[in-house]
Amino acid sequence: MSTFSIFKWLARGLAVAIGLTLAWSASVGVRAQDAAPTGILSRVPADAAAFVSIKASDLWKAECSSLLRDLVAQAGADAVATFNSRFVPAPGTIESGVAFVLPATEDGPGAAGVFLAFAPGFDQNKVVKSLMPASDPMDHFGTKYAVDRKMDIALRIVDGKTLLVSRKGDMPKLLAHEAGEAGAMKSHLAAAAGKAIYAVCDPAGLPASCKEGVPESAKPLMSAKSLVLVGDAGKELNLKASFKFADGSAAVAGEKALRDVCQAVREHLSEFGQESEKKMKDLADRKGLADVPEVMGQMMTMTAAKVVDKFLADPPVRAAGEEVAMEVRFDPSNAKFAGSAAMVMYGVVMPAAQRVQMAAGASEGQNNLKQLALAMHNYASAYNHFPTAIFSKDGKKPLLSWRVALLPYMEQDALYKQFKLDEPWDSDANKPLLAKMPKVFADLDAPPSKEPGMTHYQVFVGGGAAFRMSKEGTRLFDITDGLSNTVMIVTATDPIAWTKPGDLPYSANKPVPKLGFGGGKKINVAMCDGSVRQIPANATVTALRALITMAGGELISDDY
Repeated sequence: MSTFSIFKWLARGLAVAIGLTLAWSASVGVRAQDAAPTGILSRVPADAAAFVSIKASDLWKAECSSLLRDLVAQAGADAVATFNSRFVPAPGTIESGVAFVLPATEDGPGAAGVFLAFAPGFDQNKVVKSLMPASDPMDHFGTKYAVDRKMDIALRIVDGKTLLVSRKGDMPKLLAHEAGEAGAMKSHLAAAAGKAIYAVCDPAGLPASCKEGVPESAKPLMSAKSLVLVGDAGKELNLKASFKFADGSAAVAGEKALRDVCQAVREHLSEFGQESEKKMKDLADRKGLADVPEVMGQMMTMTAAKVVDKFLADPPVRAAGEEVAMEVRFDPSNAKFAGSAAMVMYGVVMPAAQRVQMAAGASEGQNNLKQLALAMHNYASAYNHFPTAIFSKDGKKPLLSWRVALLPYMEQDALYKQFKLDEPWDSDANKPLLAKMPKVFADLDAPPSKEPGMTHYQVFVGGGAAFRMSKEGTRLFDITDGLSNTVMIVTATDPIAWTKPGDLPYSANKPVPKLGFGGGKKINVAMCDGSVRQIPANATVTALRALITMAGGELISDDY
């Protein structure tokens, strides 16, 4: 696990808090009273390895936010009220947020979570339905929480003013964690109460695997006793980051390491900017109105990279005694700063939003394939072979797809019984059932279809693939290349009616059917062992053919 992976939830928590702060600032104008203290910091375990605290209320009231408040006021109270009414809790009631990471254990990195406090409170009965409509209730020794079916998110309603958000796998760990009153973070948690922004990390609490992944030039930073970031909001937003070391010599080495990190970031920014510049050239022939946001996003990304690079070229880093500090002042009232900040935010948020959208589609696609693969194996357990198309009584004509045959094994028995199994998929009796396609056959990442009941989840048929157009299904021991080396279900480029038999005909002498949705996105596939993988969009034809055949004896490389 890399250092980035450990801090990813802290970064996400910070992003969530900042995003909610902006949403709060876009709606707080309708509130006349000041938010009451919530004591949210008291909920963070004192033995945490790191935490990030952001007080949205303090940031909003500060003089440095006056320009933002004036802009929001132009929207009008009605628009703000409408925005607030769409969610529970209302974004305008966010008071503060704290993201934290527990210490690493023998089992791996510590669990991470985000506490969010709201004032006034919210209707606890409406939260899950509003924020996670597609979720399942969970119980951890009497403590209730919900997990989203599509995204890797868990949500616990702590009380009428507080929420706890984490990854699905982390929530039980957070609920089971017992922290004593003493802890390295106790004094920091107390200090954070009076600061608009406060973040601290104890490098000693990080797992050894994280430290092993740190570049050699940055390792002196890992010897720091603590890393603290403090933000004060007044006329300006002042941010001060400080590393505390054991002695002065360690601090000097830490200063050099921090400057080296800044230069490394500049190199990555350069690559990032070059990538955006290349994408701009690729977009040169796209001049439609629908392409404007993407073109603007790439342009702003390039600008943001240059703005940040200019700052990192000569960062205000200094060593004094046992401390290495870097202090930055932001004056939002400065037009030049405001313009640069807007470009940075747009350049960061737009690509991030696109990645989140892509991730959501990929996540749902993977979950769908996992369900289908499980149903495939349940079918195989009942019949000793994978399903085939449903054929006519004489076995000569395929009538319905394997997807229809799979319905009883994916809790769709009622739908299965509505089919006339001795009639073709497009008969007068069966064709209306196209519109009743189960959601598991739909891919969020797929382009919209003009016809109802179309699916991209298909299998390869014939030519040595794991499926063939006959009544005889493939048995598990027929797959001599190995279940984990043979694809079962793929995401095809061209959709097919979900009840129609046919899928993707395969032949070693013909081109491999197109997979995925283009744009360089990885392709979700289910393997015959039930696992789900992502194949690179630029996978070689040789590798694809090796994955398609079930008894070809080909060697398959890990990188395709």
